[in-house]
Amino acid sequence: MTSEMSNHRLGRGSPQTGSTLCEDHQETTMAKASKAGRRNKGRKERRERKLNQWREDRMTGAIAEFREIAEAGGVPQLRLLARAWNVPKSTLQRRIKGDGNHHHTIGRKPRISSEDEAELAQLVATLGKRGFPLRMREIQKLAYQFAEKKGIKGFSDVAKKAGYKWFQGFLKRNKHLSIRKPEGLSAARAAGFNPTVVKKWFETYVEMVQTLGLENAPDHVWNCDETGLQDHFLSTRVVAEVGTPCFEVTGGEKGTTTTCLASINAAGGYGPTMIIFKGKRMKAEWVFGAPKNTFVRMSDNGWINADLFTEWGKCFLRSLPKDNSRPHLLLLDSHASHTYNIDFLNMMRENNVYVFSLPPHTTHYLQPADRALFKSLKHYWKPEGRTVTRENGGKRLDRALFMPLFSKAWERAATSSNAQAGFRGSGIYPFNPAKIDDSLFSPSLTSERSIQEAPVDPVIPAPGTSTCHASHDNGNDDEDFSIPLEWNLQQSLYHPLHDAVQPAISTPQSSPPHLLASSSEAPSSVAQEVEVMAQPEVSFQSLIKLPVRERASTSRQRVKPPPYNLTSEDHFSFVREKEGKKKGSKQKPREKKTRQGREEACSNCKHSYGDRNDPRSTEEWLSCAVCSQWFHQSCAEDNGVIDDDDSFMC
Repeated sequence: MTSEMSNHRLGRGSPQTGSTLCEDHQETTMAKASKAGRRNKGRKERRERKLNQWREDRMTGAIAEFREIAEAGGVPQLRLLARAWNVPKSTLQRRIKGDGNHHHTIGRKPRISSEDEAELAQLVATLGKRGFPLRMREIQKLAYQFAEKKGIKGFSDVAKKAGYKWFQGFLKRNKHLSIRKPEGLSAARAAGFNPTVVKKWFETYVEMVQTLGLENAPDHVWNCDETGLQDHFLSTRVVAEVGTPCFEVTGGEKGTTTTCLASINAAGGYGPTMIIFKGKRMKAEWVFGAPKNTFVRMSDNGWINADLFTEWGKCFLRSLPKDNSRPHLLLLDSHASHTYNIDFLNMMRENNVYVFSLPPHTTHYLQPADRALFKSLKHYWKPEGRTVTRENGGKRLDRALFMPLFSKAWERAATSSNAQAGFRGSGIYPFNPAKIDDSLFSPSLTSERSIQEAPVDPVIPAPGTSTCHASHDNGNDDEDFSIPLEWNLQQSLYHPLHDAVQPAISTPQSSPPHLLASSSEAPSSVAQEVEVMAQPEVSFQSLIKLPVRERASTSRQRVKPPPYNLTSEDHFSFVREKEGKKKGSKQKPREKKTRQGREEACSNCKHSYGDRNDPRSTEEWLSCAVCSQWFHQSCAEDNGVIDDDDSFMC
C-alpha cells in the first residue's frame, strides 16, 4: 500500500494513471497560457484605447442639467448624467466642484502659453495671406527665439529650434493652419489685383452689360484668351524602387511652347480655336486630327501678334449667328495685340461686337478661360503627352502628333459645364462680384500707399498712445492709414525721461533750472525703472516684420488709355494719337545706347527699338527704375509693376 502511494506520488503508477496526470498537466498549462493571453490582449487594448474623446459641448450640457436638477430640489445622479451625456464621470464631478477654469486637454502643458501661440498662429496666417508663408523650420526657429527671449526652457540649444513634436502639437491646437503647397504669384499680380481696381471694373462692366441689354443673353457674352502648351512632360509623383535614383526621360532639356487661342461664351458655347506653331512654313500633315472649328497658323516665336489676332477675329465674326441683331460683348486681356490693334477693333465695331478689356494683372481670377477651360486643358494635356513620350521611347513630340494629342485633351476639357463654370467662378455671368473673396486682395497690401501728411510740430505723445504713421510717398487718391503699434518694430515704449533725450523733441531753452537738475540727478531706482519701461515687450511680431515694398516714383507723366471699353470713340482717338506721335517724331524719344553704340533691345521679347518686325512697335518704352533695363509697355506690365505715376520696376 505504501509502495503504491509512493509510486502514485512519483508518477510511476499504472500506465493509465500516468497518462491521466500528463493530460491534467497539459490542460493546466493551456489554461494558464489562455489566461495570460487574455491578460496581454487586455493590456494591448488598454494601450490602444484613445483617451479624451468626449466633446466639450456635451460636458457643458451635463453640467447645466446637473444644476437644473439641483435647483429644482432633486438629487442629481452623476453616474447617470455621465452615461446619458457620454462624458467621464470623474471629469464631470471635478468640473462641478471646481472654479470653472478648465481646459479640455491632457498631458503636459505646451512650452509656450496659449495666448502667445494664438499670436503666432495669427502672424503665420497673416503672412500666408500676404503671399509670404512660413515653412515648418522657420516657425520652429521663431518659437525658439521667442522662448529664448522669454526665458522659457525646454527647446534644444544645439539645434536652436523647437522640436518636431511641438510643431505637430501647434498644428493640432490651431486647426485652421495646415501644411500646404503654395502657388506662385508674381509681384505685379499681387499689387495689381486690389479691391479698388476690381470694384471699379465690375461697376463699369455691369453698366456696359445693361447698356447693351445682355442681362439675359449669356450666349452673347464672350471671352477669348491664349495659353501656352509645352511638349516637356514631367510627372510630379511616381512609384519607384527605394534606394535607387529615379529618372523620367523627356524629349529635351526644355520644351517648345505652342500657343492656343480659344473663345467661350457664358452659355457654354465655343468659338473658333487657333493653334500657333513656331516657324515659317506649315506642313499639311500638321492639321490632320484637329478638333472641329480649329485652324493652324505660324509665327516667328510661336506667340500671338496683331496680324494673327486680326485673322482670328475674322473667323470669330463668321461663327456668330446672322439672324440675331443683338450686340455681342467680347472680354479679353490688356495685351498689346488686343488693345492697340486698330484693325481688329474697327472690324469688331463694324460688326456690332463690343470689346471690353480686363484690368492688367487680374486675369488669374477675372478671366473665365483661365479659371476653368485652360486649367482643365493642361490637366489632361500632360498625362496624354507622357503616354506618347513613353510609347516613342523619349522622342520629342513631333508636330504631326500634336493635333491627335491635342484633340484628346480638348475633347475632355472643352465642355459646356467648364465654360459656364469659368464665367460663374469669376462673377462675370451671372453677375456676382462676391465670388471674388476679400482674402484674395491680401497680397496687394504689401505695396499699398498712403497719403502724404502735412508736416506738424513735434508733440510729446500721451502715455499709451502711438503717433507712428506709415511713410507717405505721393498721390491724393489713396487712403491714409496708420501702422498698428505692434507692427512698428522701431518704436520703444513711452517714458517722459526717455522721450526727453530724443533729437526730434528739443528741450526748450526757458526750462526751469530745477527741472533740468532733477532730470540730470535722477536716483538709480528711477534710472532702472526707465530702463525697464523703455525695453519693448517680447512678442512674435517683434521678431519678424510684415513685408512692405515701396514703389519707386517718377516725375514723368504717362498718358493712360480710356478704361476698358476698347471700341469706344475715346479709345480710338487715343490709339490714333499714339500712332501719330510715333510716326511724326523726328527723334527717337527713348533711344538708349549700349556701350558698343548699339540700340538697347526689350529685355523680355528681345526686339530692338525701331524693328519693323516688332509686333509692339506702336507701344511706348519704359525703363526700370532699379536696373535701367528697357521694356515695351505690354512687356513691362507682364514683368513688373507700373504705378499710377508711370514709375516702373521689373
